[in-house]
Amino acid sequence: MKIWTTVLLLLFAGLINAQTNQQKAIIEINSKFTLKLVEVESGGYNYTLASKESYNQLLDLKKTQNLFTESASDEIQGILAYAKIGKEVNAFLILQSGLEKPLTYDLYIKRNDRQNTEKVSVINLFPDVSSTEIWPFRIDYIVFSDFDDVIDED
Repeated sequence: MKIWTTVLLLLFAGLINAQTNQQKAIIEINSKFTLKLVEVESGGYNYTLASKESYNQLLDLKKTQNLFTESASDEIQGILAYAKIGKEVNAFLILQSGLEKPLTYDLYIKRNDRQNTEKVSVINLFPDVSSTEIWPFRIDYIVFSDFDDVIDED
């Protein structure tokens, strides 16, 4: 019995260790946050959640230009909250990148009516331009991963 327990612990330790190499930033709904990015030599970016605070109000879509301070050259600012459009309440993700290059990234959402996250399509992030993603349902959180430069195919 001790041998089987030891074998199982070693197997689980390997799985847990393998998952730590995957870098992800998880942001709960009703949050204002800043991601700090550092370019790596092998391509792409390492990133950390530099700050996160509660944002417990509906977004005023008429005032989105004033939501962020000027982004530093190594950060992305964002807000994940709800906004009302007509009679419907939708989840909004608004991002502003201070990086000098356009970026791609992967995004996963966790809907509050589902068990697992699902990958969603997103638009690229451009320097000093606000980007908006909208979902017509309630979500619990989002997960960022795999930031990289947009490849110019000219």
